[in-house]
Amino acid sequence: MELLAVGDSYIWYCDWCDTKNVTPWVRAKGNEVCCAACHKNYAADGKERPTRGL
Repeated sequence: MELLAVGDSYIWYCDWCDTKNVTPWVRAKGNEVCCAACHKNYAADGKERPTRGL
């Protein structure tokens, strides 16, 4: 998973479900992004984090 900066957002694809995600840079600033489809959490460096709240 790689974050691609586009304007004021990051575009990235989930390694688990291959969904395209668009995350505002202020959300990724916390060093974590979450897939909109499968809800897996990833660190901004691409490492999967445990899913919370499911």
